[in-house]
Amino acid sequence: VLNRPIEAMSELMLSFWYIYDLDTRIKKFKETVDEWKIDGVILHNNLSCRPNSCGMYDLKKHLQEDYDVPCLIITADMNDPRKFNEVQITNQIESFIEILDQRKKN
Repeated sequence: VLNRPIEAMSELMLSFWYIYDLDTRIKKFKETVDEWKIDGVILHNNLSCRPNSCGMYDLKKHLQEDYDVPCLIITADMNDPRKFNEVQITNQIESFIEILDQRKKN
C-alpha cells in the first residue's frame, strides 16, 4: 500500500458505493443483504455530506419494494450535534427493531 499510494487511494475510493449510480448501489446493497443474510438496512442521511445522501430515499424505496428489505433512514449531521435528536432517533430505531422482530416471527 505504501509503495503504491495512488492505486491504494483509487481502490479505497471505488469501494464507496455512494459514488456509483443508483442502479449499481441498489445491486450492491442487494448482494450484500443476500450474502450476509441481513434482516434490514439502516441508512444515514448525513446533512453534512450531500453526495453521500443523494438518492438515499430512492435506494430505500427500491430495497423495500423490489426486494422486501426493511430500511430505516436516520437523518443527522456529523458536524453539527444540534441536528441529532436522541429521543426521535431512539424511537425510530426501536420501531425498526419491532418491525424486524415481527418479520422474524412470521
